[in-house]
Amino acid sequence: MKRSAALIVTSVALATDMLVYGIAIPVLPRIASSSGASASAVGVLFACYAIAMVIATPVAGVLVDRLGHRVPMLAGLFALAGSTVLFAVVQALPALMVARALQGVAAAVSWTAGLALIASVYPAAERAKPLGLALSASGLGVLLGPAIGGFLADHWGTRAPFMLAAAVALLDGVARVVLVRDGEHVPAERPGRVWRHPTTGLMFGLTALGAGLIAFLEPILPLRAAAAFSASTNTIGLLFAAAVLAGVIAASLSGFVADKVPRTALAAVGAVVAAGGLVLVAMSAALWMLGAGLVLVAIGSQLVLVPTIALISGIADEQSPPAYGAAYALYSIAYTTGLMIAPLLAAAGSAVLPFAGVGLAAAALAAVLAVATALAGRRRPALAGTGTEPIH
Repeated sequence: MKRSAALIVTSVALATDMLVYGIAIPVLPRIASSSGASASAVGVLFACYAIAMVIATPVAGVLVDRLGHRVPMLAGLFALAGSTVLFAVVQALPALMVARALQGVAAAVSWTAGLALIASVYPAAERAKPLGLALSASGLGVLLGPAIGGFLADHWGTRAPFMLAAAVALLDGVARVVLVRDGEHVPAERPGRVWRHPTTGLMFGLTALGAGLIAFLEPILPLRAAAAFSASTNTIGLLFAAAVLAGVIAASLSGFVADKVPRTALAAVGAVVAAGGLVLVAMSAALWMLGAGLVLVAIGSQLVLVPTIALISGIADEQSPPAYGAAYALYSIAYTTGLMIAPLLAAAGSAVLPFAGVGLAAAALAAVLAVATALAGRRRPALAGTGTEPIH
């Protein structure tokens, strides 16, 4: 399979996944509340995505390592199609939960199989650039989804966003059917070794940190902006949009850099940048400082994630044939774990600490991971490398 085709199909799949995810954010609570659902039921509805993704991701990894990329990618396409159709046609709460769960299954396949596909066709020294571009594509989906969903729902009703999502999913499906070709696939042996590698814990922690940085601020920064600086909902939305855009740009640029410098060093720098952003957020005396800190956190997040996503493939490279499915199942579960735990930590911290204390505590955690990453790179030269050799 051509490298360009792998990059295109993965980028389209990730962008579609996050676009559909984002479209649902402003629309689902409106639909659920109109049918009489309680606030707790709406919370469960949103949680269905993450729960289904966590359950389906290891299965997706096994399928990729045993069957190749085409079959899982097409199976994920059916899950995505089923989810968008249910969202558009049936809007009772049980059906919405099923649709949300199918969306999580589709995401598990898109991320695991798509990233494994890129790793399988690019040499180790050149993976960070295409992986960074794929992450940028997913960031565009995050950026555009909520705005598109809210606009279409306001003007044409709550079914309209999901009709658009179905059309985008159709284009994604065409890309998967036409472009994904496995050739002769040799099943990976003992893919579970990926989870027992000496560096797995560090890779898991870095991925969870990168994913959780913005999620940590989502429940507490809007309250701070409104209480301390009288920021409107629209202003707060623009702050997060600016952060997401900065992250999209940072993901692309860090992909280029991570193929030229030690990847653990870049990840450590990213954690330091994020820590600095968290300090600025915590100590902000004006709204622009809050926004600047949020942007720094988003940039730091991508500087952590892009080299880490390339380093994880090095674990898979240690066996022949490589177990890229298991490696990116690890990545997806770590990413989802970060998204789930970070808001809970923020809420728990806010119950016992002032806003500044919560932000500084998060900055300290990011700094500790930065030091651990730098030390790991010094102890394991292959881990610190630019991808020219596997992790030992």
